[in-house]
Parts: sequence; structure tokens; C-alpha cells
Amino acid sequence: MVFPYSSIGAGLAAAESADIPVVTWGGGLGRSVASTNGSGAPIAEPVIEKMIADLNGKGDILALTYRTGEVCRNREVLLDEKLKDYPDIKVTKNEVRIPGYLEDGAQYANAWLASRPPGDGNLAIWGCWDDPAIGAIGPLRQQGRTDVEVYGVNGNAQALENIRRGHMTATAWEDSYTEGYDMVMLLDTIITETDWQPRAVEVPAILVTQDNIEAFLEEHPDAYGNWARDRQRPFG
Repeated sequence: MVFPYSSIGAGLAAAESADIPVVTWGGGLGRSVASTNGSGAPIAEPVIEKMIADLNGKGDILALTYRTGEVCRNREVLLDEKLKDYPDIKVTKNEVRIPGYLEDGAQYANAWLASRPPGDGNLAIWGCWDDPAIGAIGPLRQQGRTDVEVYGVNGNAQALENIRRGHMTATAWEDSYTEGYDMVMLLDTIITETDWQPRAVEVPAILVTQDNIEAFLEEHPDAYGNWARDRQRPFG
């Protein structure tokens, strides 16, 4: 799970010598890995594309990254690739810690906002997963900054709550259950198919925004966790 194939070489070699297939969730293809899904870049693509579109080709992004992790590293690479055609979009990158990503998100957002007052152009904060971006929401609310769009990836319950409340712009929801189900269902084919070729079997992410959050929650109530049990509670 998540570990890149390059970091589990001995285990892959042992499994290959015993004719045991290895599949990865977020670890990518390579060496003797038979299949992968849940990869970082494909999940992040729809929300990165929306952020770029929302900036309308010009503005500033605070990117909260985590280069130690394979998934976040791949998402950062995708962000860079997508921005190559937009030289008027400037990016400030800060790497968060684990643990400490919420606090780091808040700290980096505070420093970044200090030199970007309201009305200073198109502004966005992007987290390579939801939590650092959620950490940045605190300073935005404390300062009354409604001019900064906030984007995350993975679609955890807290991100969905913040989208519903209007504090977060968008996230890309990862259907981890279906990813796991599809991979388990594929194992028999991997084992029995003599000419099996390693491949990715990605489950497309769903872009969740303030425009479609209610419809999304109706269709995927489990994604909202305990919050789905009390849809009428007052907002704090």
C-alpha cells in the first residue's frame, strides 16, 4: 500500500521466485508488480485541471507538498506538467510533515497570505491530499479571506464537510472501496492467465465541488462518514 516498488525490491524478488503475484495500491508499476491502482497522479488530475481553469490562466498557487510519499510526489509532478503552459500562474511550494500536516498547512498559509492582500489577483491553495489544505482553511477564516480558492485530493469526510460549508472549493474523491474490490477480483486472472502483462486498473476519481456536493452525498452517503447521519445539524 503506497510504498513504491523501488523500496520493496527484496520482497518483490522473493515473491517472484515463489511465483506469487504482487499488486500495489498507489505504489505504481515496475519490477515484478503485476498490477496497480489508486495511483497518485490520475486521482489528482480532475481537481488540478479545475484549479487551473478557475485561475483563468493567471494567479498564484500555494502548493502544500509531501515528497517523501510516492503518491504526493507523483501528484506534484503532474501539477508541474499541467502548469507548463501557464507561465502567468506562479507557484510557491512548501513541504508539510507527517505528523504535523494540519499545523504546517496553517503556518505556510499564514506566511503566504501576508504578502498577498485581498484583491491581489487570483489566489489558490492546493494540497497534495486534503489535510494540508484543510489546515490552511483556519487562517483564511480567521482573516476573513474569501478571495482564496482551496483544493484538495482524496475526498475525505472533513474535506467534503468543508466543501459543503463553502470553505473549500473542490476535491477529487477516490473510491478506495471499488479500487480494493476491483484488484481482488483481478487476482484470479493474474494467476491463471499465462500471458498476463502488468497493467494499471485505475478507478476514475470524482470531482466534488460546491455545485455538486449535495448530489454527490446523495449518491455516495458512506463517503461522508458520521456526518451523513445528521444532515440537518446546524453549521458551526
